[in-house]
Amino acid sequence: MEWFLRLAHERAEAERKKKAVIDGGELFWTALQGRVKEAQIAYHDLYPATAARPNTIYDDKSKPCEPFLKRETQLAGTAAQEKDRVTLQYHPPATITATYSPEVSTIVLTVSLGTAGDVVLQCGGKEVTVDGACELILRPILFDDLPNA
Repeated sequence: MEWFLRLAHERAEAERKKKAVIDGGELFWTALQGRVKEAQIAYHDLYPATAARPNTIYDDKSKPCEPFLKRETQLAGTAAQEKDRVTLQYHPPATITATYSPEVSTIVLTVSLGTAGDVVLQCGGKEVTVDGACELILRPILFDDLPNA
């Protein structure tokens, strides 16, 4: 019966890892949404909308499963025009994407188990923090005037 216990343990470990990734995906998704919203508020406070600087809007109410951050420009006496936007999506259990309009390459974040068995967030196979992911996502929208790092 040693083989039975070994296989039962193997199954339990596989289920634990799967649950850790699922739970981690949900936690990273929630944290990332909060950080994007915080960054938009900080940006709006530091850089109020002017003729030279677009207004920023974060919306997680219209479609809660696809929150977005957009910039709008408005000339005197005209309606606001959308300049660009990034839409976030969570693809359970382990993928988060940031899709842009106009054309900027989509950023794909994945949740996996790190070498120590902990849940990590990755972009392009490299581990990133939630703040690092937020920077990757928002730089093309909020700091598009700066050279790429």
